[in-house]
Amino acid sequence: MFTDGRYIGSVLDRNGLRPSRFYVSESNFMYMASEVGVANVAPDEVIQKGRLKPGRLLLVDTKQGVFVKDEIIKEQIATLRPVANWIDQEVLCLPAVSLGLGCSSDWADGFTRVMAAVAGPTVSLGPCRQFH
Repeated sequence: MFTDGRYIGSVLDRNGLRPSRFYVSESNFMYMASEVGVANVAPDEVIQKGRLKPGRLLLVDTKQGVFVKDEIIKEQIATLRPVANWIDQEVLCLPAVSLGLGCSSDWADGFTRVMAAVAGPTVSLGPCRQFH
């Protein structure tokens, strides 16, 4: 759990080793604990029950009085930086780099294929940008 005074949130690790259950009451209180029944809330006052699932976030904005959904939080974080643009601009094709170092194209081609198998999508096997 974490807070900065405005936001209160919780993150469950991807393994989900510590369960996290929550209730939201009609009086606009949220109760969260690792066990059911920790808070003495009448069943007819509970308007929402849930559990934090592995890899998920739970966030309450106390200023606006709303719950922020996991998908919205992750979308906002994902769009903070132009990572796709960075990848398009910065991925290097190894044959172009190795040829610039005086390596043979056969060696560079073989090295690129090995690196692609190991490093996956960060190594380009497609058309290379030309470096000057």
